Amino acid sequence: MAIISASSHNKSHSLNQSEAFKSLEEIALETNFPVEKLREICNRITIKIFSLGDKDYILKHHLKKIYLILKNPQILGKIGSLDDFYLYEYYPEITEYLFFHDTIDITCWLLKLRYSSKETIKKKKYRIDSILDGFLRENKISINKIRSSIGKKFSQDKFIFHLTKGWYNELVRLVPVPSDFLEVGTKLETSNYVGKSPSWNIIQTYYSIYEYTNSIVFTNTDNLRTEQHRKSTSFFNNNLFSKMNNTTIFYPFNISTAHKNSISILRGGEKDFWKYKYSKCPRFPEKSIYDLENMYIDFMAEHGNVLDFMYKFRVWANYLGISTIIEIEEGHLLCFLYKNLSLLCFFYAVMAELTAIAFLGEEKTVQLLRELSEKYIFKQSNLRDNWYLIPQFIRFRLYSKHGFVGKSIDFLVPPNPDPLIL
Repeated sequence: MAIISASSHNKSHSLNQSEAFKSLEEIALETNFPVEKLREICNRITIKIFSLGDKDYILKHHLKKIYLILKNPQILGKIGSLDDFYLYEYYPEITEYLFFHDTIDITCWLLKLRYSSKETIKKKKYRIDSILDGFLRENKISINKIRSSIGKKFSQDKFIFHLTKGWYNELVRLVPVPSDFLEVGTKLETSNYVGKSPSWNIIQTYYSIYEYTNSIVFTNTDNLRTEQHRKSTSFFNNNLFSKMNNTTIFYPFNISTAHKNSISILRGGEKDFWKYKYSKCPRFPEKSIYDLENMYIDFMAEHGNVLDFMYKFRVWANYLGISTIIEIEEGHLLCFLYKNLSLLCFFYAVMAELTAIAFLGEEKTVQLLRELSEKYIFKQSNLRDNWYLIPQFIRFRLYSKHGFVGKSIDFLVPPNPDPLIL
């Protein structure tokens, strides 16, 4: 800052000639954006403006960020949440993808931090079965409460149809089954993900989540044209999202922009160790779980909730972002994306399956799982040989541990040694 305060020199001359600064007026001439607009952007994302005379200046190292926002104005509301901006600055060609990626990453970290033990968080050795164990235990889920949310109009046949479609979509996106499926920490085996199609995986994940949501929808209607996606999601958002909050839909999936002032209630708990550095998200190392919640709201501002967000991501991946997807076909970004998509899919299935137990009954729900196993899973060599990593089997074995299903799942005999932590 000495260049501004050096009184023995002509300050205006020093500032204009410095390679470290550029005036908003110059930037406005280059970009055809008014100075006031540039000033607004700087204020929104806390870029310091140095005023001298009738001109305003910023440090030149902020220019990439400014140009990026001018090119992608839709990210302005989200950019202020990011302390670490290097990926966006150095890879502007994948800016849109990075916001989808980070939104999903934030959602998954909220899930991990909320339902993992202190020891797990310290070691960063998150596992999908352990997170589900915490999810089922800490939310004090009641089948009777889920049952009380069933409406006067419903359709068990349509519920079964969409639940089954959700199961098939989740299995299809899983193949080939990665050997590290249970592990959702900060390390991964990249060889498990070589050759997967990212665009197709995003689409399959959306359809799985969409079908799980559709099944829940038919606990409160018997007639809805689910082939028109916005009709189904609108019905869910307008009629069920609040009604089923903290009975069927749990944190972080119950957070939406409409509930931003009641996040602590939706979270349903607080842990003392969340304040320590080891509880920070590696992708955003200065952010606590509370900061991540605010980021989630910022990033979701245009979407509302995870379901709406995934619809936009699916459209982008299928129609608009194919060239970007090709740019990042291999590498850690996509490997972590696959992991995170699996986690989202897994927990939307949890909400649908617990609803099935309440709506259809334990016996019927387990019968559907048995039919899925016999008709599809055990006939596919890659699934059959890795059956202890099949997400449906993992979930139902944990439902059994927590008393949601009984001995009716005895047909799921674990291998020795059993990889699940029960």
